[in-house]
Amino acid sequence: DRDNVVDNTEKVDFIFFKGATNQNTLAAPDDPDVVTVFPSINNWTVHNKTRFYLTEMTAQQFDALEDYHIFTEFTGTTSKANHLKNGDVVYFKTDSGKQGYVKVIDLFARGDVAKLQVIIEE
Repeated sequence: DRDNVVDNTEKVDFIFFKGATNQNTLAAPDDPDVVTVFPSINNWTVHNKTRFYLTEMTAQQFDALEDYHIFTEFTGTTSKANHLKNGDVVYFKTDSGKQGYVKVIDLFARGDVAKLQVIIEE
C-alpha cells in the first residue's frame, strides 16, 4: 500500500527492484539507483541508510540458523546487493543498527516480484 509507505518512510529499510543494469536488487532507500526506478522516493521524508553484502552462506545454512544466532561483525559498505538469484543470502545492517539476513526464495519469471525470507535481530 503506497499511501502507507509514504506515511511511514522511517520504517522502510530496503526496497526490491529489477533494474536494467543491476538486475534483481535489494537497495537502501538512500541508494541513487532507487530513485531512477521509483522517482517518488525523492518526496520521502526519511531515506534509511541500510548497508548490504552478499554472503557465502547457503540457503540451507540460513534455514539452520538458531533463535539465538550471534551476528558476526558487519563490514558491508554498499547501499545495494545486486544480480541476486534464488538461494542467495544477503547480510544487512539497518540505519538504526539492527543486523539481519535476507534469503532470496523466488524471483519469479516476471522479474519485478520477489519472495524473500528475513531474519533480523530483535
